[in-house]
Amino acid sequence: MAQKIDLELVEQINKTTGKLESLSVGVFIYNENNSLKRRYLVDSIPKSLELSFDKWKKTFIKIVNPFSRRDSTTAIAEDFSQVVDEDEDDYGIRIDDDDYEEYSISQDEENTPLNCCESYKNLTTELNNWLHSENWSKITDLLTKNLDILGEIFVTIHTDNALLKQLPWLEWNIFREYSEAEIAISSPEYEPPEGWENIKRYPLVHILVILGANDNINLDRDSQLLNEVRKHGAKLEFLEQPTLENLRARLKEKKGWNIIFYSGHSETNENGQGVLYLNNDDQIGITIDDIENELKFAIDKGLYLAIFNSCDGLGIANKLSELRCPQSIVMKESIPDEMAIDFLEYFLEFFCHDQPLFVAVGKTRKELKKRYHNFDEYPGGHSLPIIVSNPAVPLPTWKSFLSEYQLPLKLRIFIIIVGTLGVLGLPLSIIYEFGYEKFLWYAKLYPHMIIYPTCVFWAVIWSVCKCWGQIINKSINKFKWGIFGALFISIILLHVEVTSPNMLLFELSPSARSTINNQVIIEVSAIKGKLGSIKEIPPEIVDTRDIINEDKIIISNLPLNKLFLII
Repeated sequence: MAQKIDLELVEQINKTTGKLESLSVGVFIYNENNSLKRRYLVDSIPKSLELSFDKWKKTFIKIVNPFSRRDSTTAIAEDFSQVVDEDEDDYGIRIDDDDYEEYSISQDEENTPLNCCESYKNLTTELNNWLHSENWSKITDLLTKNLDILGEIFVTIHTDNALLKQLPWLEWNIFREYSEAEIAISSPEYEPPEGWENIKRYPLVHILVILGANDNINLDRDSQLLNEVRKHGAKLEFLEQPTLENLRARLKEKKGWNIIFYSGHSETNENGQGVLYLNNDDQIGITIDDIENELKFAIDKGLYLAIFNSCDGLGIANKLSELRCPQSIVMKESIPDEMAIDFLEYFLEFFCHDQPLFVAVGKTRKELKKRYHNFDEYPGGHSLPIIVSNPAVPLPTWKSFLSEYQLPLKLRIFIIIVGTLGVLGLPLSIIYEFGYEKFLWYAKLYPHMIIYPTCVFWAVIWSVCKCWGQIINKSINKFKWGIFGALFISIILLHVEVTSPNMLLFELSPSARSTINNQVIIEVSAIKGKLGSIKEIPPEIVDTRDIINEDKIIISNLPLNKLFLII
């Protein structure tokens, strides 16, 4: 069981000056044995940390922007002005011009990955300087004493502060020792969606894939990767470059969606609203507010995870949190197209193999760090993916979406091959042993000898696979109903067999009788002339008058038993 930590960061505002003075940090640690709660007062966000973040963001946007999944019509200058001019109340501190000059860089300097790498190192240094202050050190000591260094750790940062959401918390030095830790962010106030405990699950994971505007980016690879998820038990429906009306209609489908996935261009505007660019003709985009009602409907119908593999998605995630969406994954800043593709590939690989959501994102982050976190690529880019969690709802795994476990594709193919050989094996073995004409005779006498193996054998295989899937997925109620259903069908088939005139299980009923039409015998050349031989049987053994008449042979169980006793 993963250890869970909640860090609740609440801003303490000076009532006289209206400025941020400090942060109240609530620490909540949950594990198998106990839970622990503490609260500390720590220093407010230092100005140097604010400035170092701005510097890294500027350099990162500069090297990423030509290859990013942000709308190409958005000017680069807007990115820079937003970094410098963002609402000071969001970060809770004021930046003086003199302070900013200390951290400023020239236009030529900032347009290099090397400078971005240095900026990110400076950012992590400033972050740890703050987190090593007196009261933060107490929090570090508390975590160190109560956490398993080898266990999985899921940390949720609860805050409304924009900068605190954007900081690379995994660069906190404490997490160097806890390599299995992963970070999510959340609102301080949360509650589950209405009726989420009664959400219906299906044998397949229902995924709506929205492919938006694709100017200067490659969404074909996204489509290929997502199509491969079908082999893990997913039903995908693609919506390519939709209109607003198309998107609204698909979100409100009554069957509901387990996962919504968006690839394309997006951003967060100056009002903090998430903006999606649905198609190449859309130069303005739509805000998440434009589809608020439809998203609320989808969440109430069972939407559990929304993934936005596009730029600058915190505005999108904030709105989804307001709508009580259980979990979402977004990118905190502009993301290069190649990194977005790699994120999707790694994430699907881990998550579809039933890794918990936070583990899948954590492993994906490590792969991105290996690939991109160096001086000639995108320093700090691995910190962009973030889970925005609703702690009122459990984190999902792939199997949690399914009403029953789906066997791997290779195993399903193997079962189909074995089943086909089993169905064909019985008639082929009879033909091999006795010849085709005798097989034909048996088939005409007992047609269900051919029908039963074909139907029942497949039914048995299907039932076993279904029950196994439900046992693995702990769908106990469905498993019970499956067993009852199989028993009921078996009893019906047995009853039909015992009461059938051409009965294979002849010995089960003393009064059983089977009728063979003479025409059937005459048509089979191998047994022509056998009727005369049957009539020559002495009456003291078997009275053939009770067996043979003009057009048929009647076989009764009782005379046959007498014959066997005499023999």
